[in-house]
Amino acid sequence: MLKICYSIVGIHKVLFFLIVLSPVAQACRFNVREVGFVCFPEDAYYLYGLVRSSTPAAQVRAIEEKAKSVLSESNVVFELISIDEQKDHPALEHLPIKEIQSYPALVLVSPSSEHRKKILSIPQGGASFSQRLQRILANLILSPKRQEILKHIADVYGFVLLIEGRDSEQNEQAGKVVDEVIGEITEMLPHLPQPVYAPAPLDKGPHRIDISLLEAEQEEMLLWSLDLLDRDPNVPHAVVLHGRGRMVGVPLSGADIDAYTLGYFCLVTGADCECGLDRRWMTGRMIPLRWDESVKAPLAKSLGYDPENPMVMMEIARIVRRGYYPGGFADFPKAADSQIPGYQEIPLVLEDDEPNQIRPVITAVASTEPKPAKLEMPLDPLVKQSPPQTRQKESKEKDSDSSFALAYRVPLIVAGVLVVLTLGGGIIVVMRSRGRAA
Repeated sequence: MLKICYSIVGIHKVLFFLIVLSPVAQACRFNVREVGFVCFPEDAYYLYGLVRSSTPAAQVRAIEEKAKSVLSESNVVFELISIDEQKDHPALEHLPIKEIQSYPALVLVSPSSEHRKKILSIPQGGASFSQRLQRILANLILSPKRQEILKHIADVYGFVLLIEGRDSEQNEQAGKVVDEVIGEITEMLPHLPQPVYAPAPLDKGPHRIDISLLEAEQEEMLLWSLDLLDRDPNVPHAVVLHGRGRMVGVPLSGADIDAYTLGYFCLVTGADCECGLDRRWMTGRMIPLRWDESVKAPLAKSLGYDPENPMVMMEIARIVRRGYYPGGFADFPKAADSQIPGYQEIPLVLEDDEPNQIRPVITAVASTEPKPAKLEMPLDPLVKQSPPQTRQKESKEKDSDSSFALAYRVPLIVAGVLVVLTLGGGIIVVMRSRGRAA
């Protein structure tokens, strides 16, 4: 069991959230779950359509048209490459060209740090080429379990995927752990940091989604995106997702699926995004997912704002990029120039050379921040680390000094008062009991 409540009336549970996850004196507008709904350029999967000069023009047109229509509302970016005419394309040296047996071909590249690649073969015969291509592209972003995620995404705290193994006893034990953690997190929801903009507090805990061995065949793309396609089929695996299908931590397997680790991953989802949490825990890899208006409208209503609003994206990008975050697709040739839209306001100071000239006070310019180097996931998600960049050193030192003083002073005082009251009450009760006994 998640050992959070150790004493009378749940005092330790309250202290835990006051001190670690919920500094009331300096609350953020967003929690980690909300950050997870914003899709950055480095979150994209890249699908390359490879054709040759001998490829029929009808097939080339079909690939372009189908990819545009099917993938337009998703986090999969498409680019067509003619390898005979575009021999100098920067992506070709990274793609597994020698492994491709026939053309046209599709190669999917993951935003993982290894940029894993998967060749998607287009089956021959049967239906028309356009219909076969349609099925392949749809399978990239749609599947029964991902549809279930989209169905509940606006209402629940997050998701726990439980991929079953052949060992029924381990499956049963993992299921008990997942249910126990979900129950604990649901009970803790009132104590977790609540977003500022939401019309109503979130009242539904993590949603469990089971994937059986048979269902795993239909979820090949989902499992591949989570690095679980080559998993050990004998033991169960568990993955925590939040926001727009972002993974928290790493997949757990077999005996590693314990209440402490799984519960800790789930707790991170509800943490305040400005509480000293390492930013890498906010930007775990997304699964490939369709994201159309039928999903976005109810989500915006639930959150109280549109997570695709440029101003919201800028604010969350500022929060995330203050600390470490995964490099994603930063050092791989992009299939499209997709930058976060936004601006920053810069005051201009002009000399009085021309007194009659009108002075602009504020100028809006495009903002493109350099991306930090890729780093490994820290062992402790609540350990705050300082980024290596020199330009951030001074501001980070000031932030760390002031944030601790402001964010933790009130919780620590409250914690101290509660502990003193608890101990004092216990002493009084003991003394009264002894007096009555005498």
